[in-house]
Amino acid sequence: MLKVRMVNEDTQNLPITFSVIVSQYQGKWVLCQHKQRATWEVPGGHIEPGETPEEAARRELYEESGAKEYDLHEVGVYGVKRDEQEDFGMLYFAQIHSFDTLPRDFEMKRVELFDTLPENMTYPQIQPYLVKMVQQAEPAPSSPTAQRQAVGHKNKVFLFLKTFCKRKSFQKLIVSREHHRKVPSGKFSDSINLFLLDCLIKANKSG
Repeated sequence: MLKVRMVNEDTQNLPITFSVIVSQYQGKWVLCQHKQRATWEVPGGHIEPGETPEEAARRELYEESGAKEYDLHEVGVYGVKRDEQEDFGMLYFAQIHSFDTLPRDFEMKRVELFDTLPENMTYPQIQPYLVKMVQQAEPAPSSPTAQRQAVGHKNKVFLFLKTFCKRKSFQKLIVSREHHRKVPSGKFSDSINLFLLDCLIKANKSG
């Protein structure tokens, strides 16, 4: 039976042999397809002799996705246990900003972007779990759906504030802001972002 876990105990003396890089580009998951398989997988692979886990992660990310510019964040050590044997790897998250041409001399034939993980994953018991761990990490990447919802929420808040400002005088706007700072209300915070309210007040002052 196979078990996957994030390692919470001291990892200093653990034999870490893999680096896996869960990646996003423009809010979508970056997955690659091996030349000999029809399934999809997260970039990653064995750490070569003399490499650090981060060096291996950067090498594998380029070889398997062609990623050129990106921000790389260490998430933590994970373990994969089969029967009594447990192997360890380092999990990373990469926010990719640009790609180069996929190298032809390595294992992958295609790179695709996904809103959600496909069902035909190469390692269905391992990599979806690692993606979930990345989503729960701090700072966590947003799913495309969550990003769209956040943008929609900000737009609604901004429109609400514009209407709010039209209906209230500038002085009443300041009084309302100060009142809700002193008496926090969940309902108020759901409808009005105090930070945006501050910005509007400053804009009124400067205008």
